[in-house]
Amino acid sequence: MNILNLHRCLSRRSLGILTAIILLTFFSLSAYADNPGTGTTGNGQTLTIEIDESIRGASILQAGEPLSLVGTTKIGTIGERTNILYVVDVSLSTEEPADQDCDGNGAIDGSDNINGDGTTGDTLDCEISGIIALNESLPSSADSSVGLVLFARTALIADMNPAEGQQRFTSPFNTDKNSNQQVDLSEVARSLDQHRINLFDSGSVRGGTYFDAAITAINKAFESAEPGTNIVFFLSDGDHNGGDFSVPLAEAVSSGIIINTYSIGENGTGCGDDANLNRIATETGGACTEVLEPSQLREELPGTSPQNIERVDVVAGSSGLLTTTLDALGNWAVEIPEDAVAFPLSIVATVYADDGTEVNADILIEVPMALDVISEPNSGSDQQLEMNSKFYLPLFQ
Repeated sequence: MNILNLHRCLSRRSLGILTAIILLTFFSLSAYADNPGTGTTGNGQTLTIEIDESIRGASILQAGEPLSLVGTTKIGTIGERTNILYVVDVSLSTEEPADQDCDGNGAIDGSDNINGDGTTGDTLDCEISGIIALNESLPSSADSSVGLVLFARTALIADMNPAEGQQRFTSPFNTDKNSNQQVDLSEVARSLDQHRINLFDSGSVRGGTYFDAAITAINKAFESAEPGTNIVFFLSDGDHNGGDFSVPLAEAVSSGIIINTYSIGENGTGCGDDANLNRIATETGGACTEVLEPSQLREELPGTSPQNIERVDVVAGSSGLLTTTLDALGNWAVEIPEDAVAFPLSIVATVYADDGTEVNADILIEVPMALDVISEPNSGSDQQLEMNSKFYLPLFQ
């Protein structure tokens, strides 16, 4: 059926809408290429990278202007829900050393008493500050949830919601269910003290440092999480004092839980080949990081790289190699410099796995075109479709 026959068969308004759709399809803004890109690592895992194509919005695409580009990469499938669990050592040893710049403002003062317990800038204050900084750095979405476990000799799963009953996770990361202008995760974390927690339900744990108790609580917590990728950030300033934790660790491995561990201070277990925190991270596909100065947790935690991923680089037009910022969940970002933004613009993003595997995603952005529907004075029932190419088409009502 040609356009003339469509005029006869459809209402004038329907014809106008249909014609606009045809033109939009014909004058496409972008040519789709290999996005997302997928590959297989040396141990058989799927490695994925994706460029966020929302940049194709015509209102932000201007030649000679810098362009912000974002995307996602991960081992596994992009788009899965992400459940985060912070696991915090609250044993008595976290009371020392004190007088550290835990909040990173360059001074040691009352603001470093993060949990308000009267001790300024102890290791626990720095742990709390670190997980708050990490949580604030993560993009929040409806497909994300967060929880917290405190441990010493025993472990306790925190209540993450002020509502009645215990909620092991709350969603999204930055939610404020009680509308008091404080992120719920931050409130819960700030209520931690040695051997106890005060929000949203209070509770206590026994003294010591037992990794088996912490890992058992991790497994239990994720039983109530919605299906998705489960990632743990496990902080401790000591070493395991108990017996064998192989059984709960094997359960975590079989459940696909990724545990990133952090050895804090000079008395921590470290991340050597025989260190317990390294074993936990290695067997679950996470990473072990040694943080000798507790005050550095506020920088180290947000700087965590995602599981088995080294970096993401981008080449856009004539930009040369651009290095992205990469958060703990695999979200990456980069700014394309203004002198490289010219259309058509070819963009290639490359993710590098730890084992050397490389995977590309690429898109091609054609010349952007403005599209507006305008009303013409004194034009009766006609409207016009205007493009920056000066092409006009009457739209009949």
